[in-house]
Amino acid sequence: MKKTIIIISICILGSIANAQKNLRYIFFYDPNTSLSESNLYEKINGYFDFEAQHRNLKNANVSADVSRAIAHNDRRFIALSGKYKYSYPGIATKDETLISKYKFKVIQGTGTVRNKNAPPLKGVATQYATTYNKLLLSKIKTGVKH
Repeated sequence: MKKTIIIISICILGSIANAQKNLRYIFFYDPNTSLSESNLYEKINGYFDFEAQHRNLKNANVSADVSRAIAHNDRRFIALSGKYKYSYPGIATKDETLISKYKFKVIQGTGTVRNKNAPPLKGVATQYATTYNKLLLSKIKTGVKH
């Protein structure tokens, strides 16, 4: 009986550790430097992939991503790349001055897509950015530090 409990405990702890390791990357780029980065604030292991980006945006825990950003002192909003300019889903015109103050990062893959087989990122990226920006804006306005 003790062996069974120990084995089950090891399996559960292993699953928890793997779940934490399997956090999903969402790729961004800084429009000022063109450097890539991720929502996990660690060195990116891998490369940008449209299908993975689509899947990871669709399954993202936006609240956890906002909390992680704030913990890393990152209060940049999320933008989408358009044909001639960036868009900031979820940010009302009256709040656009905050974009100048806090800056923004752009979800990779939301610009002009030359690969016709790539999944459509705009829809899931817009949904992610809208939720993220509204939540971040709320935290900024209420003065949340972490």
